[in-house]
Amino acid sequence: MKINISRQKADKILIVLCWLLMPIYLFFVIKLTLKGRHYAYRTVIIWPFWEYRKLFTSTRKFYWVKQIFNNIIMLLPWGLMLSFMTNRVRRVKHILIAGFGLSLCIEITQFITKRGTFEIDDLINNTMGALIGFGIYLLVDRLILSRLHSENE
Repeated sequence: MKINISRQKADKILIVLCWLLMPIYLFFVIKLTLKGRHYAYRTVIIWPFWEYRKLFTSTRKFYWVKQIFNNIIMLLPWGLMLSFMTNRVRRVKHILIAGFGLSLCIEITQFITKRGTFEIDDLINNTMGALIGFGIYLLVDRLILSRLHSENE
């Protein structure tokens, strides 16, 4: 199939699209992690992978799968969009830092505002989601966008 768009034009379209979608995405992240929660106590769970242990030992497996999946999926767009938005964030270590950084900001804000539990598992799962988003970026870049370049030469 012949595509009549240059790699540079496709990159520009994706960059603009990501810059337009990022504020909407961040609004929903804030709404999910802070706005829709009630005030409670300041709690911290520092045991890594406790949710995974609960998944395998609890009778409420669907609940724990949902908890883990939602925390992974929440920062997937972050890793994907950051990779498209700037060429400075196109290495695993950069996405790792950006994903962990956003997740840490969310967890600290939840702790300070008493609107959630500061969990090490959330940091791990959110960061994993950002890395998966980066992996999707790499697939799109190598399998789709690279074809635009070679077909238009």
